[in-house]
Amino acid sequence: MRFSAPKACLALAFIGLVVWIRNVKHKSSRSPRGPRHAPPPVFLDENGDARLQAMSLRLNNSIQLINNAQHMLENIHGHMDPNIEVKSNFPKRNLRVAPVQVQLKAMEFAATSYENNSLSFPIKHTVQLSDEELNMCKRTLWNARDTCVKTLPSDHPEYGHGHTFVITGDIDDMWLRDSAAQVNPYIPMTATDSKMASMIEGLILRQSFYINYDPYANAFRIDQNYKFSAVQNQLGRHGYISTYDYELDSGCYFMRLIYKYWKANREAAENLIVSNPDIKKAVKLMVNVWKAEQHHEEDVTAPGRKLYRRPKVRPEAKKPWTGFKGLDRNGKGSPVKYTGMIWSAFRPSDDEQTYGYLVPSNMFAVVALGYMEEVAKEIWKDETLQAECRDLKLQVDKGIKEYAIYNHPTFGEIYSYEVDGLGNHLLMDDANVPSLLSVPYLGYKFDPKIYTQTRKFVLSENNPSFRKSRNGDIAGVGSPHTAKQIPNGIWHMSLIMQGLTEVELEKKLHLLRILTQTTGGTGLMHEAFNPDSPRKFTRKWFSWANSLFAEFVMSLSSDCGKE
Repeated sequence: MRFSAPKACLALAFIGLVVWIRNVKHKSSRSPRGPRHAPPPVFLDENGDARLQAMSLRLNNSIQLINNAQHMLENIHGHMDPNIEVKSNFPKRNLRVAPVQVQLKAMEFAATSYENNSLSFPIKHTVQLSDEELNMCKRTLWNARDTCVKTLPSDHPEYGHGHTFVITGDIDDMWLRDSAAQVNPYIPMTATDSKMASMIEGLILRQSFYINYDPYANAFRIDQNYKFSAVQNQLGRHGYISTYDYELDSGCYFMRLIYKYWKANREAAENLIVSNPDIKKAVKLMVNVWKAEQHHEEDVTAPGRKLYRRPKVRPEAKKPWTGFKGLDRNGKGSPVKYTGMIWSAFRPSDDEQTYGYLVPSNMFAVVALGYMEEVAKEIWKDETLQAECRDLKLQVDKGIKEYAIYNHPTFGEIYSYEVDGLGNHLLMDDANVPSLLSVPYLGYKFDPKIYTQTRKFVLSENNPSFRKSRNGDIAGVGSPHTAKQIPNGIWHMSLIMQGLTEVELEKKLHLLRILTQTTGGTGLMHEAFNPDSPRKFTRKWFSWANSLFAEFVMSLSSDCGKE
């Protein structure tokens, strides 16, 4: 955009005014600045205070001028950070500065006690939600179906490999994890919606094909037409494989998808599972890989499969982001001891692990193996596979109980995020699911006391990924995955998961309000956002988080799923 000299002078004068306003605003209040679209919190007594009301009005007007100036600066200089996207398919909304009102102080979320592990999460409630909350739920619920699902016609060359391909959103590849999570809210609808059932069945077949193609890959392309470079080939990318990051949770999500569809639409699911041997083949292959990776240090391989290695790869010339620093020991990873747990290389954030046993993913594997144990017994009538799933499930669970618990000096016994069986523990949590926070949502039978203490740790500043706004009103878990783009970033996904695993309704509703007010004006969920300035966020189109948000709201109201 080009500006004439008079307009440029006017803009500079206006910017000078903004600087003056910021100084006045800073002197007028000792409260830390909140997000730039909301005034700093003001607490009034029962009768109010006319002077505070007048001051708030002046502050609101000042903040509105600052917002306008920010928009002008962005038009002149471009976006503040080239790594952060704020565009949306939905019309931009003007962020109205709210009038002064009595506000609640930051809520103490970590105080919740989980007295037993027999509850089914999310706990269902029936409450009256606002039109804004319900509209946002509907927008996020149908986001995957309307913008991410590619249903292939019968004459498409890829149709025979499963006719449903689900992109992540702003990345046009399909992750096993993301795609299963993106359609998860639709599964209960399949019993009465044949089109939805067909979409889920097409995805199950597509995931089966990809796992049989390579069980270590986590993300795939729709076909083999893409021409990968030599460096990309060294990263394991070829054919259908978009990224070759071995993540334990990928297979877990696949197994959950099969199981939940069977429970929601039993007759159709049984016909699908029985008539398509590739599904059982994929399950058996994944179980064999998991059994081999219990013995990762001994270089055991699954039948017909090679060792998984991710060595260092030098980047392409002038493209430093294309390389990979490599796992330790020429791609094998840091040393581990046999524990019964399953080794993996990457977290659900796609970041490489520090230690080989990712505890929340192993917890998810225990649940997923239980699912397949039941499917093997009831549908396939395969006693051998049933026993394999049961034995592996028990071994992994035993390993978690023996090696994954750490006695913290402040919190007592808590679950570690990663361990190696050699005495090393990584104490943290990540926003991506599986996470320690998500354990009840995953369905794992946790120790109530240990999980309660773990949750207190996760939602405290002892967790390296825990972040807060300057005024302390917004707090949650972030991820090293976005630490460079937004150092103090909180992930919407972590707040959603906090709500999905919360037992107290008041806290759930408080989290819902935070979520609806931190979309950066898009009405959609994102990856990380700046709690002091929610218009700064990563991933404008992140369908997995949208579907999770819809799940959360649907646990509070039955009105969301109505079109």
